[in-house]
Amino acid sequence: FPSRPLLTKKSNNYTGGVAPLNHNYYGNDSADFEFALNAAENLILGKTNKNETAHERLSRLEQKIFKKTYKGDNLSRLDRIVSAAHAQKTGQAFNENKWSRYISTGIQVGAIVLMILAMIL
Repeated sequence: FPSRPLLTKKSNNYTGGVAPLNHNYYGNDSADFEFALNAAENLILGKTNKNETAHERLSRLEQKIFKKTYKGDNLSRLDRIVSAAHAQKTGQAFNENKWSRYISTGIQVGAIVLMILAMIL
């Protein structure tokens, strides 16, 4: 199993988001896997589908995130889904902040100009 945990459980209620853990969901406890799967569905789809099998639920999440389904054990599939969803949310937040992108580019260009001037002088 991967060395990093999936979700944080501060109480019995999912509070949203992907975060560092207080509780490791890579154990063999099916209740823990069910909690993590419910949290992933809430995060990505905005609802849970508890009447379906774990395979069907994971396939729906994979279709939403990757536009295809994967084979493998459920824990690996769930970790891939949550990691990709987190990356998409992080990337989206960066892309939506245009000022931050432009200032970052400006700082990089400024650093290059200063290095060139230092070499010339």
